[in-house]
Amino acid sequence: MILLFLLQCLQKGSGIRKKKRIYGILFLGLLATLVFYFARRSDRSLVEITSTFATKGIDFSSDATSENSSFDPLESILEGTFQTYVFSPPTPTPSPDGKLFQPLIYFYNSHPGEEYQADMVNGFGVAPNVTVTNYILQEEFKKRGIDVVVEERSATDVLNANGWKYARSYDATRTFLESAILEYPTLEYFVDLHRDSVSRGISTVTIGDTDYAKVMFLIGMENTGHAANEALTVQIEQYLNSHYEGISRGIYRKSGAGVNGVYNQDFSGNTILIEIGGMENTLEEVYHTCLAIAEALYAVMVGDA
Repeated sequence: MILLFLLQCLQKGSGIRKKKRIYGILFLGLLATLVFYFARRSDRSLVEITSTFATKGIDFSSDATSENSSFDPLESILEGTFQTYVFSPPTPTPSPDGKLFQPLIYFYNSHPGEEYQADMVNGFGVAPNVTVTNYILQEEFKKRGIDVVVEERSATDVLNANGWKYARSYDATRTFLESAILEYPTLEYFVDLHRDSVSRGISTVTIGDTDYAKVMFLIGMENTGHAANEALTVQIEQYLNSHYEGISRGIYRKSGAGVNGVYNQDFSGNTILIEIGGMENTLEEVYHTCLAIAEALYAVMVGDA
């Protein structure tokens, strides 16, 4: 129909009016071509965006919209509101001596809301959560001259922003891992710190005159490369048991229905998951255990385990 319209326009008029009509038609044709061209580019951009985020382990499945039917991942990406944090770098603490910052260890929390027993601070009951362990370990490695990156972003914020369920916490922290290694390629060890949900009798041990929050290590057996993660975990646990007898509850090798089974350990053979204590452990007990973990991990890193 568009072609028929153009022919009718050409048949009408003559001379200058005809030339003007021809130039107008040519201009409209050029404009239509440009519109079609950029429309094609826009379609291709959507495909490229989807492919790029798919390689980062981000799944635009129905689960992302199950609790928010109005949420459209692709639309929000184009609008700049999709909260994946893939390209937002974590915030490091610069080395105090001003030397080049080359971190080796990355501490993060897939479940940052896991809390310990409330401590009385200025008369108020304050329940510290598992993120405090990041900073205790950071300080211990700083004393040993090793740069560390502590993840400041929250997996909970990513879940809430994207309408994801709690079970996708490891998808959220996967984006953190991806951006961290891009920003800091010197990173070698990736430690996901958790707090377990067990009673005090299970989560606490007294060694000498000091109470410690017990640790448990978790290996995702559905990760095809889990042997490397397990080898590193075994070294750390053996060191802890030999120097702090009874501090470890063991290594939990996890797989099967209803569990994650990978826990981002496919990201690197040096990705480990440590459960530190339970909800009834005090901050002091957690602190003592963090000192022991720092000692053990450092010994393994320098080949002294």
